[in-house]
Amino acid sequence: MNLGNAVSYLRLENITKTFDGNAALGGVSLSLAKGEFVTILGPSGCGKTTLLNILSGVMTPDSGHLFLEGKDISLLPPEKRNFGMVFQNYALFPNLTVRDNIGYGLFAKPKKEANDRIDSLLNLTGLHGLDARYPLELSGGQRQRVALARALATNPAVLLLDEPLSALDAQVRMALGQELLRLQRETGITTVMVTHDQQEALALADRVVLMNDGRIVQAGDPGTLYAAPATPFAGDFIGHMNTVCMPALNNGVPSGIRFEEVRVAVPSEIALARPNTWVGQVMHSALMGSYYRVEILLNDFSTRIYADVPRASLEAPFARRDLVAVTLPGEKLLVWNEP
Repeated sequence: MNLGNAVSYLRLENITKTFDGNAALGGVSLSLAKGEFVTILGPSGCGKTTLLNILSGVMTPDSGHLFLEGKDISLLPPEKRNFGMVFQNYALFPNLTVRDNIGYGLFAKPKKEANDRIDSLLNLTGLHGLDARYPLELSGGQRQRVALARALATNPAVLLLDEPLSALDAQVRMALGQELLRLQRETGITTVMVTHDQQEALALADRVVLMNDGRIVQAGDPGTLYAAPATPFAGDFIGHMNTVCMPALNNGVPSGIRFEEVRVAVPSEIALARPNTWVGQVMHSALMGSYYRVEILLNDFSTRIYADVPRASLEAPFARRDLVAVTLPGEKLLVWNEP
């Protein structure tokens, strides 16, 4: 989705929220374009769920404003916002069939209009033929599809997703994530998804908003957040980052380099002649599938470097106490001016 000239559709201005004297949100401002898919990413307790609850209307902010198409909806109750919501635990009615769960919010519509909408959503979400089943007769992935269809039934202005894939196993999570993205693209609905899963955020979103301690640390497209994290926290939370602070590298200014960008080789005259190269000792090597994660103690005896080394590049895995040449390529280093 091209957001270069996007006009603000949903806007948060300086949202704050405090619980028992503790700031859950410390002045969050954010604008979304119509049709944009945004993920709110961060560790537990960073404020992302509180932000989602304020968007939904379940909570009101202590200060700040929320605008939808220029209208201040900060104090509107949830039922008047027309926002769809999908929860981590599905929140389906166990005594209602798939069809009745999806159509729950359509009770005021004419029967034919409601049934046509339900049929359309059954097809859209791949649930056709399951409409007479009850939630307990469905798999986790199918239940989440029902929850998604129910949230879309009323043609909401915004779709809110609270960790919708976290209760599923890895294979189903990946498949349903791609299906969620397809549905979002087909419907064009503005979507905000909360997650703590970095890969999920990068794979699905037009834009990732990274939070910590109740504030936005960095926001941008997934490629930018991965390639150019603004702080050590951002670098380490999105992917895996070494933060190195040693006098012989960038005059001691903290620098970052991703595990996969570190070059590890058997010590040789050629290898040791490369810039930013040190001798180190392998402390641990773990097979991670297609690569080995290698922990190395450099010969200053204080700096530890982690490297993800492709299996295909090694004749044999590194063993504990092996001496290696470790290169931190200058063009891959990030230098931070703030902690």
